[in-house]
Amino acid sequence: MIIELPKKFNYGNQARIEDGILKIPSLSCVRAFMYKLTLAQKGKACWYCGKKLKSDEITMDHLYPQDLGGPTIPNNLAPTCALCNNKKSNLTEKQYRQLLEAPENKKKTIKSKFLARNEQNKIKKGFFLPKEWITTKKIDNILVTMLMGENYISKKYSKIETFYNAYQHLPYPIVVDRNNYLIDGFLVLMFAKNNNITRVPPIVLENVEVVFNK
Repeated sequence: MIIELPKKFNYGNQARIEDGILKIPSLSCVRAFMYKLTLAQKGKACWYCGKKLKSDEITMDHLYPQDLGGPTIPNNLAPTCALCNNKKSNLTEKQYRQLLEAPENKKKTIKSKFLARNEQNKIKKGFFLPKEWITTKKIDNILVTMLMGENYISKKYSKIETFYNAYQHLPYPIVVDRNNYLIDGFLVLMFAKNNNITRVPPIVLENVEVVFNK
């Protein structure tokens, strides 16, 4: 996947562009950085209702919800007002736009059907994302750039374990750079390693590269 990059953006000391490749420091706060990229590209108006937003009014919507495996990258993010974000809840962007166009007396039923369908897809596949976003890689090929400690086993880790035990697949993909360095999904990767799962589903950001301070 090629992530969307704004034409004008002050990368400062956080990152840089070289030959079309976004290079980010290994210890940077990637999620916050992706939010900034999204705002620079998509502006500060609500993605759904068009309302112009002040900085403290912006919520960041995952077009494919995080609960369905949606990654925190500009291709899957949009600024929204809190009202629209709450109304959309666990719907995809396409589903929510269809809901907005539906007759008022049918909205509740349509939303319930969408949510039920999404839950079934999650149970069946672990995530509900475009097929072209996902690949599979041997877990030994994924490189971890963060320090590992025993404190990674948390409530979030337990949720991954519970989901896998129930459905026999991982609940969401990991995100890696063009060289297979892990950017997001540390707990999923650790769970896979701890349970001898040999292949994992990554989203590969082909124009992103993690760099290390010398």
